[in-house]
Amino acid sequence: MIKENQDQLLEVEPLLHPCLMHSLESEDQLKDGIYCITVLAYHGFNNVHLTDNMWKLYPEIFKSCIKEDLYVEEKDGGYGFQYIN
Repeated sequence: MIKENQDQLLEVEPLLHPCLMHSLESEDQLKDGIYCITVLAYHGFNNVHLTDNMWKLYPEIFKSCIKEDLYVEEKDGGYGFQYIN
């Protein structure tokens, strides 16, 4: 179980990070990427602090919820809003 193997998670996390970053790049993979990040953050890092790599995922999630160009006046936002409601 992930809670019992946090030392191993810290060893594997640098390998998972590029995969998680890639999952946030397209709408097709976003839902699964956010799910994996949530499971890792909640269950894997419950007794230890999130790593810097895990914190780097947060701005990418945010970017998926807004347009790349903040000056574009579109009211619907990015494609990520449907996954955070």
